[in-house]
Amino acid sequence: MVDNGSSADILVWQCFVKMGFTETALKKSQYPLIGFGGKRIEALGKIELNVTFGEGAAQRTEAITFDVVDINYPYNAIFGRNTLVKFAAVIHQSYLCMRLPTAGGIVTVFGNQEEARRCEDNASTANKNVHVIETPNENNEAANNEEPEKSEGYPQRNTRRRCHCAKMCPTEW
Repeated sequence: MVDNGSSADILVWQCFVKMGFTETALKKSQYPLIGFGGKRIEALGKIELNVTFGEGAAQRTEAITFDVVDINYPYNAIFGRNTLVKFAAVIHQSYLCMRLPTAGGIVTVFGNQEEARRCEDNASTANKNVHVIETPNENNEAANNEEPEKSEGYPQRNTRRRCHCAKMCPTEW
């Protein structure tokens, strides 16, 4: 996932292990990460990996330092601002694409909204928290008249947004 609002590049522990790495490959992390639903998360460590976009003559590889975290997340990795700056990438959110220069020309990477939703839906179905509050029958009417508590912080994750983006990335930028 590309997140131009993230100041960190993140690799999820499950993906790290599936890539064949062990904890001994990690370097110590100095600072906690903040932002996963407002929570503070301690990274297990850092690892520098080569990331390649494109193929053949139009490919580009850069060394990216990832914070490895042990969280249940629908994506394997998050490419944050550090990666975008290193690759000089331009994001066009409306078209779900990213473009970056290489020695062999411009590489365009397309996102897939349907696949992203499928990942998020699978993760949310597996981790759905249900809270049931039972009240005695005599208190039901009083409970229904109370105003709901307003939560502070981040909006609820169950809001659905529909994307009506074009299929092709413009060639003019």
